[in-house]
Amino acid sequence: MAKKIGISFKDNNLENEIYDFLKEKSKLLGESAYIKQLLLEKMQEEATKK
Repeated sequence: MAKKIGISFKDNNLENEIYDFLKEKSKLLGESAYIKQLLLEKMQEEATKK
């Protein structure tokens, strides 16, 4: 079974900008896949720092 987490964006300038960025960048992959890709890249980056 897939594991899910919710994500919400508050109605302020910064979070609206983040939301708009996500919508634009995730057009090809989808939002979930784009977020997972960003997290994977961050995990790999931190693993190389150790």
